Amino acid sequence: MEGEMDIEAIESVEIPFEKKYVKLLHNRGLTKFDLDSMSIRSLQNFRSDLQVLVDLKETDKRLHTSISIIDYELYRYGFYQSKKYNFYDTIRKRPFVAAVQRARILLNIAYYHDRGGNMTGSTKEKKYWFKKVRKYVKPARLDVDKTFEIASYYSFFWQHKYAYALTKKEIDETENSLDLIFFLKLVHLTNVKLSRSSYLRYFKKIKEYSGDEFCTFFNNLALNFQIFDDEEIKAIYCEECADR
Repeated sequence: MEGEMDIEAIESVEIPFEKKYVKLLHNRGLTKFDLDSMSIRSLQNFRSDLQVLVDLKETDKRLHTSISIIDYELYRYGFYQSKKYNFYDTIRKRPFVAAVQRARILLNIAYYHDRGGNMTGSTKEKKYWFKKVRKYVKPARLDVDKTFEIASYYSFFWQHKYAYALTKKEIDETENSLDLIFFLKLVHLTNVKLSRSSYLRYFKKIKEYSGDEFCTFFNNLALNFQIFDDEEIKAIYCEECADR
C-alpha cells in the first residue's frame, strides 16, 4: 500500500491495544512517522505513541531502542543538552536497548561533543570523550563508510595508530578514493611498513576510482607525500595525467 495510504487511513486501522500486538502497534507508529516530515513535532508524537506501548510490554527491546533513537534525534535538535542532564549516561544505562544501536548512538554523541568542544576551544583535552567510547566501536558493527568516519574522528585527535587499526580491516572493501588517500596518510603518520606491492596497488586503486580528480589529488602542499620522488608512482600519474 506504499504511496496509497495517508496518516488518517493508517490511524483508522483498528489494532487491539494488547501486549501480543505490540509489534504491530509499534510498526503503525513508525509508518505514520515515515509519512510525515522529520521535525521536532513528528519526533515527539512518535515518541509519545511508543511510550504508551511500554506500559503494555515494559521489557520490549524494539520499543526501548526506537525511543532511544528518537531521543538521540531530539538531542541533535537541542533537547536533553542541559548541564544538569547527562544524555550520554542516560543512553548508556537505559535498559532493553539493542547493543548495536546503543553503541552507534554513544559514538555519535561523543563525536558531536568532541567536535563542538574543539571548535569552541572550550574543552580541555582530558574532557574529550573519544577514549571512553572506543569500547563501543566494535559493538556498533559499522559499515565501511562509517568505519572511515570514525577513524577520521580518532585521527583528528592524534589517535593515528588506532585509526590505522580500524581502516586496515576495511581498506580492501572501499571504492572511495578519499578513503584510500586517508589510509595512505595514516600509513605515513604511523610509519607502518607496507609491502612495495601493496603500496603501489593502493595508488592504482585511487587512480581507478577517482576519475578526473586523480591528477590533482596528491599534487598539493597539504598532503606533502613527496610522491613524485618515487619513479614508479610518478609513472602511474604520468600515464593518466600527461595529456591533461
